[in-house]
Amino acid sequence: MKMTDVINLYQQELQEVERWMTESISSEVRLISEVGGHIIGGGGKRIRPLLLLSVASACGGKGDGRYPLAAVVEFIHTASLLHDDVIDNAQTRRGRRSANNIWGNQASILVGDYLYARSFDLMTKYGNERVIRCLAQATTAMAEGEVFQLTKVGDVDITEEDYLRIIEGKTAVLIAAACEIGAIIGGADDDQVRLFSHYGHTVGMAFQIVDDALDYIAEVGQLGKSIGKDLDEGKITLPLIHALSLGTPGEKERVKAILHRSERYEGDFLWIKDFIDHYDGIGYAMKRARDFVHEGKKSLSFLPSSEDVWALYTLADYIITREK
Repeated sequence: MKMTDVINLYQQELQEVERWMTESISSEVRLISEVGGHIIGGGGKRIRPLLLLSVASACGGKGDGRYPLAAVVEFIHTASLLHDDVIDNAQTRRGRRSANNIWGNQASILVGDYLYARSFDLMTKYGNERVIRCLAQATTAMAEGEVFQLTKVGDVDITEEDYLRIIEGKTAVLIAAACEIGAIIGGADDDQVRLFSHYGHTVGMAFQIVDDALDYIAEVGQLGKSIGKDLDEGKITLPLIHALSLGTPGEKERVKAILHRSERYEGDFLWIKDFIDHYDGIGYAMKRARDFVHEGKKSLSFLPSSEDVWALYTLADYIITREK
């Protein structure tokens, strides 16, 4: 099964999720619909809704409640992107002008707040107590992860453990929540819910590691952000962390000097990329991502073979083979 097969398998269900998203951001306040529609309509594979739908289906759950809850998960993700772009002073998002670049920081923050509020409104209507608790814990962990990442900007002493803690909050907890919710509404027992959540957590960890690695190796136009954007923002990710752990004190000082400059140049990025390549930072990061995916796929070994299960395996494999 290929990724295109997965999308085709859930195409009608994804269309229902899109309908829920479009209708749920409809507001008498036109700016909400404009900003929300801009970022929601900006593309993306809808990985989180796909995972929720495929897990629910693998568990035999076909209730209509999966559509608004899949929309909730994507809303929470979208709200975090709006806020991130303000924090990072981003100019583009998925190859288009970012919302803050068009409407300003205030509008982006407030519409992000609206999406969070709309998410909790929908989850109280279509989720049960376990679903609400799951999403509340995930959004709390996401906020903690973002704040912790802020404390590590430009810190050349950041450890791999620190990095894994950041990406757990930044990405993995929401993907794990999408899978956990799919299992809950699909009628899985408690042990199965935990296994699906673990699958989502490991896939989420791999997703962010690959995303960070692509920041150094993707061709311009392939990645949904500017190449070298993380470095320009002072964010030290796994490829560079690995290189720093093996590099000389002089190399570490040069990295620190580059990160602490008020303005960085193309030559700085190229030097750091060469530094990472010398110590195989990309190769190390990709191996860690593959290890996470392998661990996640083992969590599904209790499931009998089906199209939905193969979709979950394919989604996991896609995480480490994608180019954007």
